[in-house]
Amino acid sequence: MSIDTGEGQPRPATRASRPRVASGILTFGGGMLLAAVGIVGVLIGAVSGPGWLIAAGIGALVIGLGVAFLGMVLLYRALVTPASGPRPTPGKK
Repeated sequence: MSIDTGEGQPRPATRASRPRVASGILTFGGGMLLAAVGIVGVLIGAVSGPGWLIAAGIGALVIGLGVAFLGMVLLYRALVTPASGPRPTPGKK
């Protein structure tokens, strides 16, 4: 059985990084909402709508997935990197 020293464990978000976490969550949510609108547009365009609605829906879907991915990256960076800057490398002087 090994003793866990706590190194390498994810730290909770500090007060300074909360705006970064919130921006990541909002960006991800907005991207997913835009992707859902794109899916609905494609479905309506395929069933009984005009042909341009399919193209607009596909565009909204692609942009929405891109924005959602950006939101995931922002959220990851907010949770992993400290708010004060890059971590010092242990063992180097």
